[in-house]
Amino acid sequence: MDILREFRRQKGWSQKDLADASGVGQDTISGIERGQHEPRPSTLRKLAEALNVEVADFFREPALPKADAPTAGRSEVTSEEALDKWLEEHKARRILMSDDDVIANFERLASGSDRPAIPDRFEQEARESFREEDKVLDALRKEWVDGGNLLPQVVAGPDLVRRAFDRSKEYSRLGRKIRSRYRRYLLALDNYGRALYLDGRADDFVMVNRKPQTAEAIKAAIAALQEEAFENKRGA
Repeated sequence: MDILREFRRQKGWSQKDLADASGVGQDTISGIERGQHEPRPSTLRKLAEALNVEVADFFREPALPKADAPTAGRSEVTSEEALDKWLEEHKARRILMSDDDVIANFERLASGSDRPAIPDRFEQEARESFREEDKVLDALRKEWVDGGNLLPQVVAGPDLVRRAFDRSKEYSRLGRKIRSRYRRYLLALDNYGRALYLDGRADDFVMVNRKPQTAEAIKAAIAALQEEAFENKRGA
C-alpha cells in the first residue's frame, strides 16, 4: 500500500515510529507497505488515527504520473473538471464517488445478517463496474470518431498534423485515466471484501481481476494461517 508509506514519510517517521504510535506491529506495517499483507479494518483505523488521517484516505487516488499530468499552456489537455462533467453525462457513477461514498457503498453491500450473500453482492458489484467501464470507454471511442466536447475534430489550418497527433495522444491519455480510475475502484472493492472476510464479517470473499487458481491459493493460505492461530490459542 503505497499510500501508507506516503503518509508515514510525510510525517518523517520510520516504520518503527509508526508502530510505536499506532500499536500495530512493525512487521505488519512493512508487509502492508509491500503489498504482502491485507490490513484488517481495525488495523486501518489504528494506523489512520496515528497518522491523523481518515481511513478513507488510504483508498484515495494517487497523484497522476508526470507523463499523464496536464501540461501548462497546452489547450489540447482536458481539465479534470471537464473530464468529470463528461463522465457524469455518461453515467460513470462509480469513479465519480468520493472516498466516503465508496466506503459507504461497500458497507451497504456488507450490511444485513445474510453472511453467505455478501461475497455474491461484491461479485455482482464487480460485474456491474466492468459493464459500466465498457460503456464509458465505448462512449470515448465514439467521441474519438465523431468528435465532441472532450475531443473536438481537428479542422484545417496551421499545424494540422501536429494538432491531429496531439488529439490522438489526448484520446490515449483519457482512456488510461478512465481505466486507472476503474482499476482503483475495483482494487478497493477487492481489498474491502477480503478485509471483511479476515475480520469475520463474511464467510468468503471474491478476487477481482485474479485467476481462479490464484484466488484459491490465497484462500487456502488464509485458512491455514487461521487454523494455525486457532491451534496455537488452544494450546496456550
